[in-house]
Amino acid sequence: MNIIESYKELKRNIPLLIEASGYKDNYIARKIGMPIPNFSAKKRRSNWDEEDIERIIKVVSSPNEEVEDILDAIEAKLAMQSEDVSYEEYKLEVAKWK
Repeated sequence: MNIIESYKELKRNIPLLIEASGYKDNYIARKIGMPIPNFSAKKRRSNWDEEDIERIIKVVSSPNEEVEDILDAIEAKLAMQSEDVSYEEYKLEVAKWK
């Protein structure tokens, strides 16, 4: 497949990538700095430019940083509230989360 065909195929499949990511349109629009109505119109028309495609792929293929930040804050808060534990106890507790 040549470069142009690869690009066209990627552009056609952006809606599939968005759906597979599980992220809502408004989340992706906010993360790429695009007004939600513009994002919705571009999605409906499949009218993405190269920069849109690149930014969308970065968002849908990376972990949700906001969720990770919240989880880190919760973990830090709990650590501050709990009794001191040894490193071994900590490792055992973290292993339970996985």
